[in-house]
Amino acid sequence: MSEAICIIGSGKELVDRAKANGLKVLLIQSHIQCGIEPQKLADMVFICDFDSDDSLEQVVKLCNSSGISKALTLSENATYFTAQVNDKLSKTDTYYEWYRFFCDKLHMRRELEATPLNRVAFMAINDKGDLIEAANKLGMPMILKPVYGVGSRNVHLISSIDEVIDVSELNEQYIAESFIVGSEYSLECFSKCGKHVLHAVTEKRLFKESPSMFVESSHLIKRVNNTGELYNELQLFVEQLLNHVGYKNGPSHIEVKVDDNNRISLIEAHSRVGGDSIPELVALATGVDLYNLSILSHMGYEFDNSRKQVKRESAIAFFPSSPVGEALIGIQKLYCNPCVTYIKEPNNTLEKPVFVRKSSDRNGYVLYCTQDDIEQIDLIGYLQEA
Repeated sequence: MSEAICIIGSGKELVDRAKANGLKVLLIQSHIQCGIEPQKLADMVFICDFDSDDSLEQVVKLCNSSGISKALTLSENATYFTAQVNDKLSKTDTYYEWYRFFCDKLHMRRELEATPLNRVAFMAINDKGDLIEAANKLGMPMILKPVYGVGSRNVHLISSIDEVIDVSELNEQYIAESFIVGSEYSLECFSKCGKHVLHAVTEKRLFKESPSMFVESSHLIKRVNNTGELYNELQLFVEQLLNHVGYKNGPSHIEVKVDDNNRISLIEAHSRVGGDSIPELVALATGVDLYNLSILSHMGYEFDNSRKQVKRESAIAFFPSSPVGEALIGIQKLYCNPCVTYIKEPNNTLEKPVFVRKSSDRNGYVLYCTQDDIEQIDLIGYLQEA
């Protein structure tokens, strides 16, 4: 009988790799997010409500009966539930503490406040009065975002008192932070026995127009960002941050801004791989499969965590919004482009326009790579001009 793994909240990317490693898969999913493809690959599927205490007890029982001592997720939405499962299985609170650091932005800032790792002034926001006080304390512009939030959801740039909003109407806890100027990067890392390797520095580009200005329009892995002084400083920052947390094994996705003097400001950090197909970009650029490393590390198997050079530059670009019922012209020609590795075509049957306010509003994308300078390939620009 093959060994078994419990995967919570993740899709076919992770389930497929687990099966390729000869593992039996217990897949735990919410009824909202469980796609057909991962269900077909898994040996057992349990669909439940991640907010239910009954679900927690049932998943723990399923793991115990299957000889599984620890569950794995690479999904932000399942992180808290998985931490609860793992603490029940191990009879500790270790996983919850990691969850708090990586998912609670206010807790993360407070944990790092007295260290050189945090350069961002911040303040907890519960009502409009707090927001006015933060505007006076932090100065403007400043960023307002949910304490528990991903995918650029409900992120606001406040540039004047006139733009202060009544956050009490939004029904969640917020944090205000000083606006940091600089280039934005995500750091794709993997840790093995406390040794932290920065496998790729991914450059982020944002949509330029409001209300999309905090949503990524593209991610690029370029050689220039993965060599020399910048890379070395980012690798050192990763080591200091993860050592401070006591994080020893598994993936991490760390978002930072770097100013013209190479000063690094932490935006947020996650104990998972990056979204937006970033692991695919890392694999295209370096040959390192972060999904597979996650499986091997979780199971306690031996694996190579050494850094590989960027051999090809890679990128993902999201298609621009188009009017309802109108197709973007030129997409079919992309299939003939030798640099293109995957296209998710936009949905052109929307009943009403979708304004890009968060990551999930984006409509289709293209993955591509090249041996040369990725900046020379403007696939999205071609579509807009067609």
